[in-house]
Amino acid sequence: MRTLPWLLLVVWGCGDGGGGGGGGGGDDQPPTDAKRMDAAIDITELIGDFNCVTTPWPSTAPDPLSFSGRVTDPIGMVNVGGATVEVRKTSDDSVVVTGAAAANGIFAFNVATLGVAPAVYRKATAAGHLDGYTYDPFPPFSAKYAGRGVYAPTAANRDMYYTAAGLTADPAKGTVLVEVFDCIDLTVYGATVEAPTAGRVLYLDDGGLPSGTATATGSPGIAVLLNVPAGPLDATVHAGSVVYRASSVVVRANAFVYSPRLP
Repeated sequence: MRTLPWLLLVVWGCGDGGGGGGGGGGDDQPPTDAKRMDAAIDITELIGDFNCVTTPWPSTAPDPLSFSGRVTDPIGMVNVGGATVEVRKTSDDSVVVTGAAAANGIFAFNVATLGVAPAVYRKATAAGHLDGYTYDPFPPFSAKYAGRGVYAPTAANRDMYYTAAGLTADPAKGTVLVEVFDCIDLTVYGATVEAPTAGRVLYLDDGGLPSGTATATGSPGIAVLLNVPAGPLDATVHAGSVVYRASSVVVRANAFVYSPRLP
Protein backbone atom coordinates (compact mmCIF):
# COMPACT_ATOMS: atom_id res chain seq x y z
CA MET A 1 0.00 0.00 0.00
CA ARG A 2 1.38 3.38 -0.95
CA THR A 3 1.64 6.16 1.62
CA LEU A 4 0.45 9.71 1.34
CA PRO A 5 3.01 12.52 1.37
CA TRP A 6 4.36 13.24 4.86
CA LEU A 7 4.19 16.98 4.29
CA LEU A 8 0.44 16.86 4.85
CA LEU A 9 1.17 15.71 8.38
CA VAL A 10 2.66 19.03 9.39
CA VAL A 11 -0.15 21.27 8.18
CA TRP A 12 -0.82 23.68 11.04
CA GLY A 13 1.53 21.63 13.22
CA CYS A 14 -0.78 18.67 13.56
CA GLY A 15 1.96 16.16 14.30
CA ASP A 16 3.18 12.86 12.93
CA GLY A 17 1.32 9.83 11.73
CA GLY A 18 0.92 7.58 8.78
CA GLY A 19 -1.73 7.53 6.13
CA GLY A 20 -2.56 5.17 3.34
CA GLY A 21 -3.36 5.93 -0.23
CA GLY A 22 -2.15 7.95 -3.13
CA GLY A 23 1.08 9.48 -3.97
CA GLY A 24 4.14 7.55 -3.02
CA GLY A 25 7.50 9.28 -3.22
CA GLY A 26 6.02 12.38 -1.61
CA ASP A 27 8.07 11.84 1.54
CA ASP A 28 11.39 12.37 -0.24
CA GLN A 29 13.26 15.50 0.79
CA PRO A 30 13.76 17.87 -2.15
CA PRO A 31 17.25 18.12 -3.62
CA THR A 32 19.27 21.10 -2.48
CA ASP A 33 19.09 22.70 -5.92
CA ALA A 34 15.32 22.30 -6.26
CA LYS A 35 13.28 25.28 -7.34
CA ARG A 36 11.43 26.53 -4.24
CA MET A 37 8.34 28.63 -3.70
CA ASP A 38 10.45 31.38 -2.11
CA ALA A 39 12.78 31.54 -5.12
CA ALA A 40 12.34 33.02 -8.57
CA ILE A 41 11.00 29.95 -10.37
CA ASP A 42 12.03 29.54 -13.98
CA ILE A 43 9.07 27.52 -15.22
CA THR A 44 11.13 26.20 -18.13
CA GLU A 45 13.49 24.40 -15.72
CA LEU A 46 11.25 22.52 -13.32
CA ILE A 47 12.81 19.46 -11.73
CA GLY A 48 11.01 16.21 -12.50
CA ASP A 49 10.75 13.24 -14.82
CA PHE A 50 8.29 14.00 -17.61
CA ASN A 51 9.37 11.30 -20.06
CA CYS A 52 5.97 9.58 -19.96
CA VAL A 53 4.11 12.59 -21.35
CA THR A 54 3.55 11.11 -24.82
CA THR A 55 3.29 7.49 -23.69
CA PRO A 56 -0.25 6.03 -23.41
CA TRP A 57 -1.07 4.41 -20.09
CA PRO A 58 -1.57 0.63 -20.25
CA SER A 59 -5.20 -0.38 -20.73
CA THR A 60 -4.92 -3.92 -19.37
CA ALA A 61 -4.92 -5.00 -15.73
CA PRO A 62 -4.66 -8.14 -13.61
CA ASP A 63 -7.89 -9.95 -12.84
CA PRO A 64 -8.66 -9.46 -10.02
CA LEU A 65 -6.97 -6.14 -9.26
CA SER A 66 -6.17 -5.30 -5.64
CA PHE A 67 -7.44 -1.92 -4.43
CA SER A 68 -6.08 -0.74 -1.08
CA GLY A 69 -5.58 2.43 0.88
CA ARG A 70 -6.43 4.27 4.06
CA VAL A 71 -9.23 6.66 4.94
CA THR A 72 -7.80 9.70 6.70
CA ASP A 73 -8.53 13.27 7.65
CA PRO A 74 -5.93 15.33 5.73
CA ILE A 75 -5.48 17.70 8.65
CA GLY A 76 -3.12 15.79 10.92
CA MET A 77 -3.62 12.57 8.92
CA VAL A 78 -5.93 11.14 11.57
CA ASN A 79 -7.22 7.68 10.65
CA VAL A 80 -10.96 7.43 10.01
CA GLY A 81 -11.66 3.94 11.28
CA GLY A 82 -14.82 2.06 10.35
CA ALA A 83 -15.62 4.27 7.36
CA THR A 84 -17.71 2.69 4.64
CA VAL A 85 -15.64 2.49 1.46
CA GLU A 86 -17.08 1.92 -2.00
CA VAL A 87 -15.42 1.40 -5.36
CA ARG A 88 -17.77 2.78 -8.01
CA LYS A 89 -17.77 2.92 -11.81
CA THR A 90 -17.20 6.39 -13.23
CA SER A 91 -19.57 5.63 -16.12
CA ASP A 92 -22.76 5.25 -14.08
CA ASP A 93 -21.75 5.50 -10.38
CA SER A 94 -22.76 1.88 -9.80
CA VAL A 95 -21.08 0.13 -6.86
CA VAL A 96 -18.44 -2.44 -7.82
CA VAL A 97 -17.49 -3.47 -4.30
CA THR A 98 -18.06 -2.11 -0.80
CA GLY A 99 -16.79 -2.77 2.70
CA ALA A 100 -15.68 -1.17 5.95
CA ALA A 101 -12.27 0.28 6.70
CA ALA A 102 -10.51 -1.20 9.72
CA ALA A 103 -9.99 0.73 12.95
CA ASN A 104 -6.76 2.16 11.51
CA GLY A 105 -8.59 3.35 8.38
CA ILE A 106 -7.09 0.71 6.09
CA PHE A 107 -9.21 -0.96 3.43
CA ALA A 108 -8.44 -3.57 0.77
CA PHE A 109 -10.64 -5.08 -1.93
CA ASN A 110 -10.24 -7.30 -4.96
CA VAL A 111 -11.98 -5.96 -8.05
CA ALA A 112 -12.82 -8.15 -11.04
CA THR A 113 -11.49 -6.55 -14.24
CA LEU A 114 -11.73 -9.18 -17.00
CA GLY A 115 -8.25 -7.99 -17.85
CA VAL A 116 -9.23 -4.36 -18.54
CA ALA A 117 -8.00 -1.42 -16.44
CA PRO A 118 -11.18 -0.27 -14.65
CA ALA A 119 -12.45 3.30 -14.77
CA VAL A 120 -13.56 3.70 -11.15
CA TYR A 121 -13.42 6.02 -8.17
CA ARG A 122 -13.49 5.48 -4.41
CA LYS A 123 -15.99 6.93 -1.95
CA ALA A 124 -15.71 6.95 1.83
CA THR A 125 -18.45 7.89 4.30
CA ALA A 126 -18.21 8.13 8.07
CA ALA A 127 -20.28 9.82 10.78
CA GLY A 128 -18.93 13.27 11.62
CA HIS A 129 -16.91 13.52 8.39
CA LEU A 130 -17.51 14.92 4.94
CA ASP A 131 -17.94 12.35 2.21
CA GLY A 132 -14.57 11.73 0.58
CA TYR A 133 -13.87 10.80 -3.03
CA THR A 134 -10.67 9.74 -4.81
CA TYR A 135 -10.38 9.87 -8.60
CA ASP A 136 -7.46 8.21 -10.36
CA PRO A 137 -5.61 10.18 -13.05
CA PHE A 138 -6.15 7.16 -15.33
CA PRO A 139 -7.81 3.74 -14.98
CA PRO A 140 -5.43 1.85 -12.66
CA PHE A 141 -3.58 -0.93 -14.43
CA SER A 142 -1.66 -2.36 -11.46
CA ALA A 143 -2.00 -2.69 -7.69
CA LYS A 144 0.58 0.10 -7.35
CA TYR A 145 -1.75 2.61 -8.96
CA ALA A 146 -4.87 1.10 -7.40
CA GLY A 147 -3.34 1.75 -3.97
CA ARG A 148 -4.79 5.17 -3.23
CA GLY A 149 -6.53 6.27 -0.06
CA VAL A 150 -9.45 8.62 0.53
CA TYR A 151 -9.52 11.91 2.43
CA ALA A 152 -12.61 12.42 4.60
CA PRO A 153 -12.06 15.48 6.84
CA THR A 154 -14.40 16.86 9.42
CA ALA A 155 -16.15 20.04 8.31
CA ALA A 156 -14.14 22.00 10.88
CA ASN A 157 -10.85 20.72 9.51
CA ARG A 158 -11.94 21.35 5.92
CA ASP A 159 -12.72 24.91 6.93
CA MET A 160 -9.08 25.50 7.92
CA TYR A 161 -8.22 25.77 4.22
CA TYR A 162 -10.96 28.36 3.76
CA THR A 163 -9.89 30.35 6.80
CA ALA A 164 -6.35 30.52 5.40
CA ALA A 165 -7.77 31.91 2.15
CA GLY A 166 -10.12 34.33 3.87
CA LEU A 167 -13.16 32.52 2.54
CA THR A 168 -16.17 30.61 3.86
CA ALA A 169 -17.02 27.16 2.55
CA ASP A 170 -20.21 27.11 0.48
CA PRO A 171 -22.17 23.93 1.42
CA ALA A 172 -23.52 23.78 -2.14
CA LYS A 173 -19.97 23.43 -3.48
CA GLY A 174 -17.04 21.07 -2.93
CA THR A 175 -13.32 21.11 -2.10
CA VAL A 176 -10.68 19.41 -4.24
CA LEU A 177 -7.12 18.56 -3.21
CA VAL A 178 -4.95 18.25 -6.32
CA GLU A 179 -1.58 16.56 -5.86
CA VAL A 180 0.87 16.96 -8.76
CA PHE A 181 3.34 14.15 -9.49
CA ASP A 182 5.88 13.53 -12.23
CA CYS A 183 6.21 10.27 -14.16
CA ILE A 184 7.99 8.48 -11.30
CA ASP A 185 5.56 9.62 -8.60
CA LEU A 186 7.64 12.43 -7.13
CA THR A 187 5.79 15.62 -6.28
CA VAL A 188 6.46 18.58 -8.55
CA TYR A 189 7.66 22.01 -7.39
CA GLY A 190 6.42 25.02 -9.30
CA ALA A 191 3.43 23.39 -10.97
CA THR A 192 0.28 25.42 -11.46
CA VAL A 193 -3.38 24.42 -11.53
CA GLU A 194 -5.95 26.29 -13.56
CA ALA A 195 -9.51 25.79 -12.34
CA PRO A 196 -11.71 28.55 -13.78
CA THR A 197 -14.82 27.54 -11.84
CA ALA A 198 -13.13 27.34 -8.43
CA GLY A 199 -13.57 30.20 -6.02
CA ARG A 200 -9.85 30.09 -5.23
CA VAL A 201 -6.77 27.96 -5.90
CA LEU A 202 -4.72 27.74 -2.70
CA TYR A 203 -1.19 26.30 -2.80
CA LEU A 204 0.68 24.69 0.07
CA ASP A 205 4.18 26.07 0.61
CA ASP A 206 7.40 24.17 1.28
CA GLY A 207 6.44 23.71 4.93
CA GLY A 208 3.07 22.20 4.06
CA LEU A 209 1.18 25.36 5.05
CA PRO A 210 -1.45 27.08 2.92
CA SER A 211 0.00 30.22 1.36
CA GLY A 212 -2.05 33.29 0.60
CA THR A 213 0.56 34.50 -1.90
CA ALA A 214 2.01 31.39 -3.58
CA THR A 215 1.28 31.11 -7.28
CA ALA A 216 2.60 27.56 -7.79
CA THR A 217 3.10 24.34 -5.82
CA GLY A 218 5.76 24.05 -3.14
CA SER A 219 7.43 20.88 -1.88
CA PRO A 220 4.15 18.98 -1.26
CA GLY A 221 3.07 19.48 -4.89
CA ILE A 222 -0.40 20.34 -3.62
CA ALA A 223 -3.09 22.82 -4.62
CA VAL A 224 -6.46 22.99 -2.87
CA LEU A 225 -9.39 24.16 -4.98
CA LEU A 226 -11.96 25.96 -2.86
CA ASN A 227 -15.70 26.38 -3.47
CA VAL A 228 -15.82 24.32 -6.65
CA PRO A 229 -19.32 23.98 -8.17
CA ALA A 230 -20.81 20.50 -8.12
CA GLY A 231 -20.37 18.62 -11.38
CA PRO A 232 -17.47 17.75 -13.69
CA LEU A 233 -14.28 19.59 -12.78
CA ASP A 234 -12.39 21.52 -15.43
CA ALA A 235 -8.84 21.76 -14.07
CA THR A 236 -5.60 21.90 -16.06
CA VAL A 237 -2.18 21.19 -14.56
CA HIS A 238 0.99 22.78 -15.96
CA ALA A 239 4.59 21.93 -15.08
CA GLY A 240 6.71 24.31 -17.09
CA SER A 241 5.92 23.64 -20.73
CA VAL A 242 4.24 20.31 -19.88
CA VAL A 243 0.45 20.31 -19.95
CA TYR A 244 -0.90 17.35 -18.00
CA ARG A 245 -3.40 14.98 -19.51
CA ALA A 246 -7.04 15.53 -18.62
CA SER A 247 -8.42 13.64 -15.65
CA SER A 248 -12.11 12.85 -15.12
CA VAL A 249 -13.23 14.22 -11.74
CA VAL A 250 -16.74 14.93 -10.49
CA VAL A 251 -17.27 17.32 -7.57
CA ARG A 252 -20.09 16.84 -5.08
CA ALA A 253 -21.67 19.45 -2.84
CA ASN A 254 -20.17 19.66 0.66
CA ALA A 255 -17.71 16.86 -0.11
CA PHE A 256 -13.92 16.50 -0.31
CA VAL A 257 -12.23 15.17 -3.45
CA TYR A 258 -8.66 13.91 -3.82
CA SER A 259 -7.30 14.21 -7.37
CA PRO A 260 -3.73 12.96 -7.87
CA ARG A 261 -2.36 14.01 -11.26
CA LEU A 262 0.39 12.51 -13.42
CA PRO A 263 1.66 13.85 -16.78
